[in-house]
Amino acid sequence: MHENAHDDSVPLALKGIDASILDVRLLSALDLAVGKISRFSSQDRDDITTLGKHGLIKSAALRRRSEQAMENYVGSLDTLKGAINVACRIVEDAEHRNSP
Repeated sequence: MHENAHDDSVPLALKGIDASILDVRLLSALDLAVGKISRFSSQDRDDITTLGKHGLIKSAALRRRSEQAMENYVGSLDTLKGAINVACRIVEDAEHRNSP
C-alpha cells in the first residue's frame, strides 16, 4: 500500500456504524490496484484488468504509485518489480483497446 493511501481515501458514513469506533474508507481505484500487485493472484490480475478497461487507472500512474509504495514493501523486490511490469502491461493493453 502506498503511504498516502489512507489520506487519499474517502471516508464512508454507514448507517448504524459509529465512525469514532470504525472508520470505513473507500480506496482510490489506483490504490486498490497498487494493493493488488503485492499478492497478484489471478483474481487480482482480473481486477486490475477491469479497472484499466473502465478507464479508472492509467498505466503510467500505476507504475509511479507502485514504485513509490515499494519503499514500504516487505518481501522480494524482484518479484514485486515483475508484478508491477505485468500489471502496467495489462493496463496499457486495456488503454489501447479503449482508445478510438
